[in-house]
Amino acid sequence: MSLRCHTTCEIVLLLLGLLIPLFTSVETNIFIVDQYVYYRYSVAAGLPYGQSEVPEACQNVTINRLHDTDKEKRDWVQKNTAYLTSVNNFVITITAAFSTLVMGYVSDRYGRRSVLLWIMLTEALRVSLAAFIVMFNLNQWTVLVPNIIEGVLCGGLICAISQICVCVVDLTEHGDKTKMEAKRLILLTLFDAVACFSLAAGKAIAGNTIYYHGFAISAMISLILFVPGVIAVYWLPETREYLMIWKGEYKPDELVDPEGDTMNVTNSNKNTTLSSHVCGTFRTSVKELKKLLWTGNSASLTVIAILFLFSVAAIVDIQYLFLYLMGRPFCWNSAGVGLYCSLSDAVSAIFSLLVVLLVTFLGVSLRVRQPNTEIKNTLSEDSSEEQPCIPANRFSNRQLTKHQKTLIIFLVSGMVPVMLHKITMGVASFFPTPVATQILYVALALKVTRSLNIPVMRALLASGVDSGEQGRLFSLTALAERIGILISVSALPPIYAASVASVPATVFFITAAVLALAILLIGLLPALYSK
Repeated sequence: MSLRCHTTCEIVLLLLGLLIPLFTSVETNIFIVDQYVYYRYSVAAGLPYGQSEVPEACQNVTINRLHDTDKEKRDWVQKNTAYLTSVNNFVITITAAFSTLVMGYVSDRYGRRSVLLWIMLTEALRVSLAAFIVMFNLNQWTVLVPNIIEGVLCGGLICAISQICVCVVDLTEHGDKTKMEAKRLILLTLFDAVACFSLAAGKAIAGNTIYYHGFAISAMISLILFVPGVIAVYWLPETREYLMIWKGEYKPDELVDPEGDTMNVTNSNKNTTLSSHVCGTFRTSVKELKKLLWTGNSASLTVIAILFLFSVAAIVDIQYLFLYLMGRPFCWNSAGVGLYCSLSDAVSAIFSLLVVLLVTFLGVSLRVRQPNTEIKNTLSEDSSEEQPCIPANRFSNRQLTKHQKTLIIFLVSGMVPVMLHKITMGVASFFPTPVATQILYVALALKVTRSLNIPVMRALLASGVDSGEQGRLFSLTALAERIGILISVSALPPIYAASVASVPATVFFITAAVLALAILLIGLLPALYSK
């Protein structure tokens, strides 16, 4: 579609029209698959599932009576579901790591719309295959097939949100730099919040439809939810054309390379291969880490370490949380689990959106008010000496600025409640059902700050280096976040499985300890930024 008749607002609305049904449909499907695996193992063990679950048995099992005739069977169901969930998540995360880089290459060479269309087609195939498995009651291990296809061909939802963010960047590349940076951060935060809302809606829809209508109807609903996204991507224009038209460089047979120069498609494909793009991206992350070590930028390294620990402990928890809530002493059904998880995501998204908008305003204000003469003097001082590839705290990292103090306070305020949330979730399992449920909702209130931490850490990283070096720094940040999530989705479910027969809350206490370490590192940041 040509974008000559589209305004920026219309393109943003189309991107939202693509994101909402895509994320809602896929998350609905993922929740259904997790519940299906639990259902299959429950049937194999001869235990009831869903509304036939025996909440009365949970209420009668107190802290002093942990054994009953079905305890070993329940532990077996939980353990096997956790192991299969771990394998499932590990497979899609590993395969998606490579395909995300491939999609980035294709996006740079052939346009954003082509990649988004390919992602939509691949996700449609994935949702259809998963629905087929559920409706025909196939073996639980077959759920790996659609996830492998998704990971290999398109990279999943992470790749989708990445491409949508690239479209936002295309739309905010022209105009006053300060205003465009503010507009870009607000739009990126908006899309992140909408993605969280869509994931929350997917969990709630899946949980309720499974509970009231069964797996087959739920799978069909996940397919229907996908349709509006296909319509939106059809009308979506190519945002790279938008950028080229504004620059006056648009020619139908030409594209823009990453440096901003116009080149012919054929020549670009000859000069840059897929393998060189993937290897180059990896080398960039490694070089960036070496530069940070060489220049002694310990503050940035510490923030990346905090981000890694947070990614391991807190970004993703549904892979073991749904098992924890469906086990004793809670014995929740799919509707209760879906509602609880959706409330958690939605409230957290609202809170983080409001706070990040405030942080963005403060950050832009500080840059606007900085005297131009101060910047010029700093530049002249730096140019008189030989500088490393990454300036050692060239602007704001010379001393702890007011903006950095604000971000550190936000980070501590966001991290401590998440750690307390983990501890509270673990403590809940030591109480009988009515009290345990009440404690869970206290823990839910503490979780509202979870989504706040990642944007604040990124803003803190950006405040410590020159704007010209932020791209490569954030490539290292993305790598650390991806590795952390990989460890989380593949290691935490087996930890839960190993401890479910004795102390099911072990995984929550371990993640709380990881977050405590991250908080200790945050305490070092004021001293590191003052160096």
